[in-house]
Amino acid sequence: MKNLHSTQESTLIIAEIVCDRCGITMPAESAEFHSALSVNQYCEGKSVFGEGKLLRIDLCPNCIQETLGPWLRVIEPIANSQIQRMTEFILKIQDSFANDQTAIDTWLDTECSGLGGESPHAFLERTGETEPIVQLLRTSSLTH
Repeated sequence: MKNLHSTQESTLIIAEIVCDRCGITMPAESAEFHSALSVNQYCEGKSVFGEGKLLRIDLCPNCIQETLGPWLRVIEPIANSQIQRMTEFILKIQDSFANDQTAIDTWLDTECSGLGGESPHAFLERTGETEPIVQLLRTSSLTH
């Protein structure tokens, strides 16, 4: 549950979050506040919760770990250098395949011995590293 506070400018801000599971209060200036999970999900169609219902829950980091830990994917953020390399990689692929999206998709999902048997797509998802794939792309017989 979020507790709101009105500022002098009549702006509502979230002053704290109370975990719906354990009841801990997380003030806005705390590390827990910034790591909390808040879900506000509108249900459409034939939802098991009922059409038109709104799901809401706020969890502290400990409750997130305890309840969702086995299924939670914790991923390192992508660095700007990785974004730049990925952009260069995508441009090289587009050039190599003359912008034929079907050929690009096929190549990205094909297992490559140069990547230890992984597809370029799987390799990128696992490592975020583009240089081995760029090298492979330069020597691939699949390029036009």
